[in-house]
Amino acid sequence: MDFIIRLFSDFRLQPFLFSCKLKASFYRDPLFMAGR
Repeated sequence: MDFIIRLFSDFRLQPFLFSCKLKASFYRDPLFMAGR
């Protein structure tokens, strides 16, 4: 949960950075995509 919260925080501060992290998360953590 904390991981998701941090993503949302980054999304508000820097949407671009959020997108980069989100894409990296999909590649590195396939379970995150399934859990979504």
